[in-house]
Amino acid sequence: MMMKYDRLLFWIPVLALVSLFPAGCTLVQINLGPQMAPLEEQTIAGSGQAKILAVTVSGLLLEDGAPRAPWPWLTGENQLARLAEELDQAGRDPQIKGLLVKINSPGGSVAAADILYHQLQQFRRQTGLQVVAALMGVAASGGYYVALAADRIMALPTTVTGSIGVISLKLNLAGLMNRYGVKTETVKSAPLKDMWSPFRPASEEERRIMQDLIDELFDRFKTTVRENRPGMSAEQLRQATRAQVMTASQALGLGLIDAIGYPEDAFQLVKKMAGLEEARLVVYRRPGAYRANIYAETAASPAGFSAPDLPALAEPTQLMYLWLPGLK
Repeated sequence: MMMKYDRLLFWIPVLALVSLFPAGCTLVQINLGPQMAPLEEQTIAGSGQAKILAVTVSGLLLEDGAPRAPWPWLTGENQLARLAEELDQAGRDPQIKGLLVKINSPGGSVAAADILYHQLQQFRRQTGLQVVAALMGVAASGGYYVALAADRIMALPTTVTGSIGVISLKLNLAGLMNRYGVKTETVKSAPLKDMWSPFRPASEEERRIMQDLIDELFDRFKTTVRENRPGMSAEQLRQATRAQVMTASQALGLGLIDAIGYPEDAFQLVKKMAGLEEARLVVYRRPGAYRANIYAETAASPAGFSAPDLPALAEPTQLMYLWLPGLK
C-alpha cells in the first residue's frame, strides 16, 4: 500500500506538468537573457551624426573564462572576444570618431590583460582614432595595464589604481592531504615537470624559476608604462612600480593618469580630442539587452569578482597582473 502511495506522489507533479501543454508537438522557448546575436547600436547620450563608442573592460580578466552567472545554465561572453567584435564593428563604421574605454577591474591573468591592451593599441593604429580610458572604482594592476593603450587616462576622484606588479598564487594542499591520508603518485620525465604543484611544497629551485618568470613579466609591465607615459621621470616610475595601490590624486601626481573626472567628462574629452562640436555616445548591445546610460555594464563584463572566481586564480599556470589583497 505504501509503495502505491509513493508512486502516486511521484506521478502527480509529472501529470500536472504535462497538462500544461496541448497535445502534439510543442516547442517551448524560455528567454534567459540576451541572445548571442550580432551586436546592435544604441545611443545613450549626446546628439549629431558623429559617434563616440563606449566599451567596457570589467571584472576579473581571464583569456578563456566567461563571466560567472548566477544560474549554471546561463553562459556569459568571453570578454576578449566581445571587445574584439566591438572594435571590429567600430572600425567599419565611418561615423565612429573616437573610443571611450570604461575600466573597472582589479586585473587578472597576464595574458588576458596583454591581449586587451593589444586589441586597443591595434585599433588606435588602424583607425587613427582618439582613445580615452575612464577608470572607475578599481583599475589596478592588469586593469591599469589595459588603460595604458589609451591616448589619455581619466580616473574618478575615488578610483583605486596602481598595484603595478605580478603575482602567482599556489595552494599548498600537502598538510590537508596528510591529515586525511591522501597521497599523489607522479611519473614524470624530468624533476621540474610538475613544477609549482599544489600537492607538495615548492622547492628552492622552483621558487627561483618562478621568480625569474615574474621578474621578466614585471619588466614588461614597467616597459609598457614607460613607453606609454613618456612624461614620467625615472623617480616617478620607480615610485609607481612598487606594486602599491593608490588614489587618483596620487596617481595624477606620479603621472600615471592625465586627469580626474567622471565618465561624462571623459566623453567630453574624447569629443574635444576628435575636434567635434557634438557627437552621440553609443554602445553595442546584444538583442534583448539594454544599457540605459554611461554607467551601465555589459552582460559580458560584470564588475568585480568573488568566491566563484577564486579557483581560477589558484591554477598552477596563472601568472597575474592582479591586485589581490590579503595574500602573503
